[in-house]
Amino acid sequence: MTVTVKLFGTLGQSVPGYDPQRGILYTLPEGATVEDLLAQAGLLDGEARLILLRGVSPKMDDPLQDKDEILVFNPLAGG
Repeated sequence: MTVTVKLFGTLGQSVPGYDPQRGILYTLPEGATVEDLLAQAGLLDGEARLILLRGVSPKMDDPLQDKDEILVFNPLAGG
């Protein structure tokens, strides 16, 4: 199955040639989870991020579906 990851904030700057309009396409086996995708994308470094799948914040063990789009945002801070 194929899944698209779109990076927001400064996350895309760390990926050479990243196109924010298209995102990055990943190929994963059927039954892959959000955690599997983030591991393949190199985004399991322990840094808190906002992740959206189908408009909601998923659990790491939620299964992905073909043609899903994952949005990944920088950690938010304020004060």
